[in-house]
Amino acid sequence: SSKCFIFDMEHIKLLCFQDKCMILNTEDKAAQIYVAGLKEQFTCNGKDYIKLTGDSQLVMDDVTSLDFEHVILEYALENVVQKFRRHLQIIKPALEMLLQQIELNPETKGLRRLLAVKKSLTEFEQRVEHVKKVLKNLLAKDEDMVSLYLTQCQRTVGEQEEIELLLGSYSADLEEIVTEIKIFIDMIEDTD
Repeated sequence: SSKCFIFDMEHIKLLCFQDKCMILNTEDKAAQIYVAGLKEQFTCNGKDYIKLTGDSQLVMDDVTSLDFEHVILEYALENVVQKFRRHLQIIKPALEMLLQQIELNPETKGLRRLLAVKKSLTEFEQRVEHVKKVLKNLLAKDEDMVSLYLTQCQRTVGEQEEIELLLGSYSADLEEIVTEIKIFIDMIEDTD
């Protein structure tokens, strides 16, 4: 079985071992926010169970009841999904306002802006679909899911239920986001 895994989705790029995690793009603002949130995940009753070394490594300081690598994986997936949801929350009111303006005054300037929004939404949909496809491919391969157990590396195929549930949950979240994007695109196309 593997001794580590690489996570490279959107703004999060890391190399995770059973007791440490190397963040590969710490200069990125979104990655810095991820690291800060991750440190909070490992703080309990004022005790830090993780420390950040000078070379951008998060290292386990003490044994916890959770598998370190699964906390890293879950928080990374949660962070990516939250980023996608925030993007939708920002787009929705602007799109609704633009559609109302075009309905009241269907000028070419507004239609051009709408076309730009549609292009942006299509690109966004492709990014979300890519992440969803990665999770779907991982869910289709039991051996790959088992290899995500770094702390309990004695696991065998058929003993990957926790990871399967975790990946399935985020895959469903991504499906919801794709559906919402498609609704926005349909709203734009109905205006054309």
